[in-house]
Amino acid sequence: MLDDFLKNIKKQFKSYKEVADKTISQLSEKDLYWKFNNESNNIACIIVHLSENMLSR
Repeated sequence: MLDDFLKNIKKQFKSYKEVADKTISQLSEKDLYWKFNNESNNIACIIVHLSENMLSR
């Protein structure tokens, strides 16, 4: 049961990663660093935060 759960989680994660990779590949470098306003994070910064959070888990 635990093995099935972990297998499903890994499959779902890979699916989300594929979608994210395809989406990010459509952006230019300028788009990655665009900010809505001075108080916003850009996409590149958000990606770094997500990556670091996933690595720490």
